[in-house]
Amino acid sequence: MAHKLEDASVGVFAAPAYLAQHGEPKTLAELQQHDCLEFILPSTGKPMPWLFKDAQGKAIEQLIRGRMRVLDDAQGCISWGRAGGGIFQTYHFIANEMLQKGELVEILQPYAGRSRVFHILYPQNRHLSARVRRFVDFMTNQCQHRE
Repeated sequence: MAHKLEDASVGVFAAPAYLAQHGEPKTLAELQQHDCLEFILPSTGKPMPWLFKDAQGKAIEQLIRGRMRVLDDAQGCISWGRAGGGIFQTYHFIANEMLQKGELVEILQPYAGRSRVFHILYPQNRHLSARVRRFVDFMTNQCQHRE
């Protein structure tokens, strides 16, 4: 069974130290001149495309070629980027606290507005364990309160 939890918005982020040293890209084309951190999906071995919207609101998926790749650890891009290692895309719910503390800056905001769907997956079973049922209910409730 798959139960939709939320549409989680994404943004592009960098540490203030990185931007002070390398400048801030203002267009998607300028990303090619920067150290972008690629997250490699463990399930496919391919880079996760970055999500954007153009000026007309049209959805864009772009493979960002970076000289740095992170395998099997989604938090690796965030940690590396936070330390000034480059530009990365992640979810706002992950970056919000770091934004508030001034550890990250959101960039390329004119291209923002995309999201990825989060689902909770569990086996289809009439006799679902009480623990699994409570966890599904908890996650559903948490995501509804965040909206």
